[in-house]
Amino acid sequence: MKTWAASVLLLAGLAIAKSSQPRQDVQSAIQRKDYGTALRILQPLAQGGDPAAQAVLGSMYALGYGVSQS
Repeated sequence: MKTWAASVLLLAGLAIAKSSQPRQDVQSAIQRKDYGTALRILQPLAQGGDPAAQAVLGSMYALGYGVSQS
């Protein structure tokens, strides 16, 4: 249940933002549970001020997906 809810949360954050290739790549990586790839794509977007990327990245940190849980 936790995995399903977390995936929905992460994908919802991406759905809010405009569609772009990096976001589509993140969405595909999350669906494959390849959180390391999603993290590598999201970090520069989040650092560049993309609010959707920041929200998804924060969720990944909170849930421990691709990172050590904080």
